[in-house]
Amino acid sequence: MTGTRRLPALGEQFNPHSNSLNSLRLLFAISVIFAHSYKLAGLPGMMPRLGDLDPGHFAVLAFFAASGYLITHSRERNSLMRFGWARFLRIYPAFWVCLIVTAFLFAGIAGAVGGGWSLTSALSYVVLNSTLHMRQYGIGNTLAFSPDPTHWDSPLWTLELEFGCYVMIGLFLTIKQFRRVRWVLGLFVLSTAAIALQQFEITHIPGGFIHNLLGLLPFFLAGAVTYKCGNVIPMSPILFALSFLIIVGAALAHCSAVVSPLAISYCVLYLAATLPPMIERIGDGSFDISYGVYIYGFPMQQLLVLGGLPHLGIGAMIAGSTALTIIPASVSWLVIEKPCLRLKNLSFANWRRLRGG
Repeated sequence: MTGTRRLPALGEQFNPHSNSLNSLRLLFAISVIFAHSYKLAGLPGMMPRLGDLDPGHFAVLAFFAASGYLITHSRERNSLMRFGWARFLRIYPAFWVCLIVTAFLFAGIAGAVGGGWSLTSALSYVVLNSTLHMRQYGIGNTLAFSPDPTHWDSPLWTLELEFGCYVMIGLFLTIKQFRRVRWVLGLFVLSTAAIALQQFEITHIPGGFIHNLLGLLPFFLAGAVTYKCGNVIPMSPILFALSFLIIVGAALAHCSAVVSPLAISYCVLYLAATLPPMIERIGDGSFDISYGVYIYGFPMQQLLVLGGLPHLGIGAMIAGSTALTIIPASVSWLVIEKPCLRLKNLSFANWRRLRGG
């Protein structure tokens, strides 16, 4: 009698050095542009949605799930200092450059056309937002022409939450006992319970950092759980289909934040492990413009609204803003992000040697 064939595990099939996650994250970033196109074209009511999910919202949730998987993998293989340095390099330098480009180039162009720009407001935009905590979204009165006259870069509010997740998992996994599956799973259950209490109005959490974090933390931790359980979670098309149905059902029932984190995490990692790499084949295989597309998409769209692109139709707005955002995103990756990431292997001993100490 022959035994049944064991399905390969997700952790066995997912190759950290050869997968399609960069392509998927780029797709998620483009989905955010897609969703914002309707808002900035003055057509928010026409945006496709499924229950409590629209393409942009789903993309952010999926991105946090993927991030939870990768960040947990990174933390377990690096010291806290090395991990923190690498996370800083991945987020902050490109973010700071984006603030400067938005304040002085994008807003400067809008100011030259319609007025409302001032050096004081541009400088305060850069300085006040430099920690990732967004305290100023507008720059003078430069967005008077836009359906959204208050936000030059609306998506940036999630970066503070993402970095907060990095800090949380970095510190949590510093305690060796907490690296066991049950502790990570327990943290996920607690975060899901907290958002369930909020969603079903059993308790009330005022708006702000904690409120926003609770909306995304279960998805980040679902990615962490998927990583920790990767050797026992099967790579199964049936499980993928079931997860997809859970996502759809939860969206239609308006309870995505409570029901779908693990399902979204599984679907994202399953696709990353099975789909052939696409943009990952560019250059040395590390080409990743998803972050640049995410942070430059909205200000680019605001400029295109100024130029009248929405008058050509929503299709032109989506296609034009996506195509043009690729330009600053690619520059950001090649000139800022990739060179900065080369510094992640520098230790303090390396710095002393570089300085001749």
